[in-house]
Amino acid sequence: MKKMKQNFKLFLIQFLFWMFLTLDFTPLNFIIGIVFSSIVTKASYGVLYDNNGYKFDFPRISTFINYILKLIVEIYKSSFSYILRIIKKDCEPIIVEVDLEVKDPLIITIIS
Repeated sequence: MKKMKQNFKLFLIQFLFWMFLTLDFTPLNFIIGIVFSSIVTKASYGVLYDNNGYKFDFPRISTFINYILKLIVEIYKSSFSYILRIIKKDCEPIIVEVDLEVKDPLIITIIS
């Protein structure tokens, strides 16, 4: 029973992530999400969890907040470094144009 409960929790998390990632609520997408979530859940046995429970612990909130703050600082440092390189003409920025068939602004934003 414990194994089935762990399987279902992992399956549910993966399925919800799939639905959030695709933002497509058609029956075909539900079926694809269920199939792939099931396959990944079965393949994760022994890697993410076993009969004793999950093999990893989620990080503490303080660790997560520290990581997010460091990530933001590093992103800003990198962007300012790149701006200085552009000003000094050490590099030449380029623009890449990609033709997309999608018209949804959210998907275009995620791709960019």
